[in-house]
Amino acid sequence: MSSHCAASAHRLPPGCGIRKWMPLHPGSVAPFHSDEPAYVTDLDTPEDVRALRRMLAPASVEWARAPR
Repeated sequence: MSSHCAASAHRLPPGCGIRKWMPLHPGSVAPFHSDEPAYVTDLDTPEDVRALRRMLAPASVEWARAPR
C-alpha cells in the first residue's frame, strides 16, 4: 500500500478497517492472491490482534505508539 493510500485509509472513522476503504478507491486496489500469512492476516479488530498473538506465541506482537 502506498503512503498516500495508507494516509487515506488512516482517516477512516474508528472501527472501520481497510476492507471498508477498498471499495471506495477501486483505482488504488488490485487483487493479490497469497497463502502467505504475513500478507493475508486481518488486523482490523482487537480480536484479530489477539488471534495473531496466539498464533505467534511466545513471540511478542506490539506496535509503536502513534505520535501525538
